[in-house]
Amino acid sequence: MAPALLLLTLGLAVVALRTTALPAPHRLSLREGFRRSVARPRGTLLLAAAALVPAALVAWSIPVLVPLLPGPLAFAATVVDLRDTPEGATD
Repeated sequence: MAPALLLLTLGLAVVALRTTALPAPHRLSLREGFRRSVARPRGTLLLAAAALVPAALVAWSIPVLVPLLPGPLAFAATVVDLRDTPEGATD
């Protein structure tokens, strides 16, 4: 049960991060974040591996830094979203 709960939590965190990286005309919509996560699995895996796992390790080892983690995570989600967008195209 623990691995399933861990994967579910990781998936929800990635969808939430993809939601925060939506461009300006979009409102915060979990449906749109989920759609982007499923449509671009490479970026989703990159976000999970490069941002969430190290953030969890930092939060576990140095709990004082937990209030500082949302900034770099939102930045990573934005960069992954820009990376997945074809050059010159806008959503």
